[in-house]
Amino acid sequence: MTYDLVVPRACGLELNSQGWEGLELRPGALSQDWRVTAGGDVCITVPKGTNLAVEAQVDHRGALAGNAPWQIAGADTPPGPDRERAAEAEGPVEARAVFGQGKPSLRVHTRGSVTVYTD
Repeated sequence: MTYDLVVPRACGLELNSQGWEGLELRPGALSQDWRVTAGGDVCITVPKGTNLAVEAQVDHRGALAGNAPWQIAGADTPPGPDRERAAEAEGPVEARAVFGQGKPSLRVHTRGSVTVYTD
C-alpha cells in the first residue's frame, strides 16, 4: 500500500518513518528545510533545476547510491593506510549532495540506504 503526502512549498517537514519500509521523496521547490528519520531505505528524486542540499547519515558508505554528486565526509583523506582504514570502517557516514544553490536542506538519517536520482 502506498500513500501520497503533499507538503506546501512554504512548510518545513519533520518526518519520522521508523515503522515504514521504502520511503520515496520528490521534493520540489522547497523554501524550508526537511528532516527525515527512517528505519529503512529512502529514495529521493530531485527535479532538474532544484536548489537543494541532500544531507545523509547512514551506517556505511555502501548505503549511498544513485547518480547524486555525493561528497562524503572524510573522503579527502590522502591515499595510504589511513584512507584504507576509513573506507573499511563500519560506523556512521555523513554525506552531502548539492543541487543548484544548495539551500534549503533535506536531512536524512536512516539505518537503510539513501538513493538520490536527478531528473
